[in-house]
Amino acid sequence: MRFGPFEIERVLGSGAMATVYAARHDYWGRVALKVAMEPRHGVALEREHALLHRFEHPGIPRPLGYFEVAGQPTLCMSLLSGAAYAVGQEARSARRTVTLTISLLALLDHVHRRGIVHCDVKRQNVLVGERAQLLDFGIAREIGAPAADSAGQVAGTLAYMAPEVLEGREVGPETDHYSLGVLLYHALTGRFPFPRDHALHLCSKQDRVWLPPTALRADLPDAVDQLLFDLFEPRPANRPASGALRASLRALVPLMPDRPSELQAFGFPESGTTRDIAES
Repeated sequence: MRFGPFEIERVLGSGAMATVYAARHDYWGRVALKVAMEPRHGVALEREHALLHRFEHPGIPRPLGYFEVAGQPTLCMSLLSGAAYAVGQEARSARRTVTLTISLLALLDHVHRRGIVHCDVKRQNVLVGERAQLLDFGIAREIGAPAADSAGQVAGTLAYMAPEVLEGREVGPETDHYSLGVLLYHALTGRFPFPRDHALHLCSKQDRVWLPPTALRADLPDAVDQLLFDLFEPRPANRPASGALRASLRALVPLMPDRPSELQAFGFPESGTTRDIAES
């Protein structure tokens, strides 16, 4: 299908504001196109285009242009190659999962050093290749900015949200570290630590009511439980900073089983967002 100067190959994903396609261009070759659902969403795409110019990392899409195609606001980016994080989840060894988490933490460090918090670290936004890759900076915030917009609304996926995001407070690197902990928990156990219901979700996160991974998998070391206990701390200042987190993850690697997990995904769904709840 032709879309202006682009030949659309397939849909990569779709959200509340835009659909992302793999496409081909005569000059750029294969690219990713993020096309706004409505003209009013163009402001967000233009902001994301400007934001991507801050980064110089092979694990982050490179911005190629922002323009209108057939009257639709469109962001053109380099197309990253890799498998979706969810693919082969049950077959990936726990040791490989931790090494991927270390790679993703290094990528987040690059983002944070440039004053940005991703605010939507989740498995749908992570690709797995030789190293982790991170997609979709559509709801990213400056460090120290409030999570809530001028209308008091927050965006993101409930299952991965840190308590300060749910409450609309300021975000920082520790906000992404919290989500990274949820991603790690889910990859190791096949379930999410907290329920989806908004009210129960926030209360559970504040009280840290969750099953430790060792209660779900006997082959995991106790150090995993302690690391996640620290990452799920409701107060951002009490979560481990990047250096301490990296050291803890590296210490985990030799302790983790290097064999596939037989667990199947179960537990709380991750698709619910605050936007979904507001519209339901």
